[in-house]
Amino acid sequence: MRAVNIFACVTSLPWLGLLISGRDLLGGLVRQRVAGYPNSEQVDFLLITLAVAVIALFACAFACNAGRKQPFPLLFVSLIILLAVVPFFMMYGGGV
Repeated sequence: MRAVNIFACVTSLPWLGLLISGRDLLGGLVRQRVAGYPNSEQVDFLLITLAVAVIALFACAFACNAGRKQPFPLLFVSLIILLAVVPFFMMYGGGV
């Protein structure tokens, strides 16, 4: 279980980094006071999606560690979230 917890922690690091970066990007848009920015799609993409991934991973880690100590659900969620970071990076950086 310890190795799976470490893997989940390492998996959450890029998502947390992107969440902090997205928050700063949106803060820059707000400070510039450009009309129409940030729009709801930018907020969803730069904050909500990232926050949902991080919260889902931490909630699964908490549930797996508090209950019957089953490592497989946490491993499965960690792998899915780790694999989802690649297409997210492609969209975050503007495509291929």
